[in-house]
This record gives sequence, structure tokens and C-alpha cells, in this order.
Amino acid sequence: MYTNYIKNNYLTDISKNFLAGLITSIALLPEVSGFAIIAGIPPLYSIYSSAITLVILSPWHGNGELKSH
Repeated sequence: MYTNYIKNNYLTDISKNFLAGLITSIALLPEVSGFAIIAGIPPLYSIYSSAITLVILSPWHGNGELKSH
């Protein structure tokens, strides 16, 4: 059931998905570090938590309405 969905949505565009994840990770670093400094916690904690969040949420692609086509 889900194997066709995975093949059609993930495996065909694996290089595009990897590039999108890499760009998101790079863009997220300064933002989470700044928020951590404002909150008074070590910036490394915020980097770990954002990386874990990206890994957990990556299978769901995000919201289709928010994507630009």
C-alpha cells in the first residue's frame, strides 16, 4: 500500500529532497542559534533539537499549500 507512495514521492526525487533538506538545515542554523542566545541556553542545544525535529518531520513533506510551484 505505502510502497507505491514511497516509490512515487520519495525515491524519484531523492536528489531534490536531499538538496531541500540541506538548504533548510543551513538556513535554520543562524535562526535557532539566535533564539537560543536570547533564551539563555547554549546554542548547541538548539541545533540538536532542530536537527531532531527535521528528521522526525521529514517523512511528511510539509504542507502542500505552503509550497511554491
